[in-house]
Amino acid sequence: MSRRRELRRAASGNAGFSLVEVMIVFILSLVALSIATGLLIESTRRANRATAGNLETPVDLAFRQIRADLRASSGVEGGDEVWNHLPLVLSHHPAGKLRYEVVDGDLQRIAGDAATGRVLLPGISYFRWRLQWLGRFAVEVEVARFERSRVQAVSGPAGVSAGSETLQTWHALVTPRSVGTTQW
Repeated sequence: MSRRRELRRAASGNAGFSLVEVMIVFILSLVALSIATGLLIESTRRANRATAGNLETPVDLAFRQIRADLRASSGVEGGDEVWNHLPLVLSHHPAGKLRYEVVDGDLQRIAGDAATGRVLLPGISYFRWRLQWLGRFAVEVEVARFERSRVQAVSGPAGVSAGSETLQTWHALVTPRSVGTTQW
């Protein structure tokens, strides 16, 4: 009989969790999840802010290359204060003679007497440069590209679209390393 009593007592005892215990665990889990979500969102925002200033466009990279090449060379061949659509030719560069010109719509950096070179900016409408006198000579460079946007016509036959062109231009001004020198 005592054995039966023990089995009955075990069967009628507390098996499992009460509703209050389950609710407490659920609320604590929600609090922990909301804290973790907040931390994830904040770390993502910080990462985006940190990398946003470090992203460089292809135009920035091209102008950095032109600036570095101008400063590594001892001068520019030809040119005056009028805009030139001719190639920008740099003399006495460590890599030899360099030219920047548009070939098949791409701004290219061409070393030596090669016909083509490395593409710096694809899809360029024009590239031009000129010498500037700002107490010393400087080279001003301009790159432009026409952006076409296609707009569906509101009236007229279906499928007819009108486009608009927007000219985007970028400028850079490169000066010599120090005043009174002819070295860039």
